[in-house]
Amino acid sequence: MNTRDGWSGEPLAGTHPGGPLRVCIVGAGLMGRWHAEAARRANAVITCVVDSQRERATVLARQFGALATTDPEQGMNQCDIVHICTPRSTHFALVRLALAHGRSVICEKPLTDRYDQTVTLLEDATHRGLMLMPTHQFVFQRGFVRALRTLPTLGELLHVDTVASTVGAKGHGADRREDVALDILPHPLSLFERIRGGTLGNCTWQLANTAPGEIRAITSDGAVTYGVLISNTGRPPSNHLRLIAEGGTMMVDLFHGFHTVDRGVGGSRRQKLLQPFREASLTLTAAASNLGRRFLFREWAYPGLWELIAATYSAVRDGQPAPISPHEIEAIARATDQIRTARLADSAR
Repeated sequence: MNTRDGWSGEPLAGTHPGGPLRVCIVGAGLMGRWHAEAARRANAVITCVVDSQRERATVLARQFGALATTDPEQGMNQCDIVHICTPRSTHFALVRLALAHGRSVICEKPLTDRYDQTVTLLEDATHRGLMLMPTHQFVFQRGFVRALRTLPTLGELLHVDTVASTVGAKGHGADRREDVALDILPHPLSLFERIRGGTLGNCTWQLANTAPGEIRAITSDGAVTYGVLISNTGRPPSNHLRLIAEGGTMMVDLFHGFHTVDRGVGGSRRQKLLQPFREASLTLTAAASNLGRRFLFREWAYPGLWELIAATYSAVRDGQPAPISPHEIEAIARATDQIRTARLADSAR
């Protein structure tokens, strides 16, 4: 049964095997709307929408026939899983409240501002037998999953790099640009940890001295180098992962959720001449196929989010391990905290 002390592995209160889970959405902004849509697509029932602005909660709740309230506890008393889609400064208190009510949690990333807070929440969830899942949805994207399956066929992995240029802070000042960059940072780190699990938490990061909202960081686990570039001013907007191995290179478009594989054998003059056309052809073919699939499944934005939510619901319902392990979550949080702390130290000089 479902109690305040945790989940015993039996079906959650108000559900039955194969039946719908009841979901509370906390935060009725942009991400709250996307979480609600993904939850409905995953066959959950939205029972309540919580927001500090009652009118905003009412608008979203009306779309799903749900209760609207400004009181988080009221919503948490009427659900099995809580989605927290509020600013990251509120995450720690809201996650603790949900766990205290015996509810598993899906929370927007970053899970918290600090590594020690993340560890506290993970320990609390484990003690109560509940699931705590930050939305590291990139690792569930179809393109990344396929790239990960292909990677062993390319031989030894050498370098992994991500580049993200965003318009999320366009027109805002330095503080907002930095805030947006730090919100993005867990995404590449989650990819690195999934590619070579168990090494990220022990890496030491080196940072370039950059302007607010511009992050350039590199590290190595002894065999593979990792690079992160996040920019609020670089254009055009893009988000890519590149994996370079002895037998070829893969590119993953993280905006759209597809990947390309270029085994690029040989280096003759003719092959070099044709390489730009080869790359363009690979990208065009993959992008067109991916666009058709997204249109068919009505996946208008945030590829990977529905897959993460569906996998989490399945694990909660069936008493299975979390689709992102606590160890992964902790490693991502540690690296995020290292980079964030280093940037704060640089800005204080």
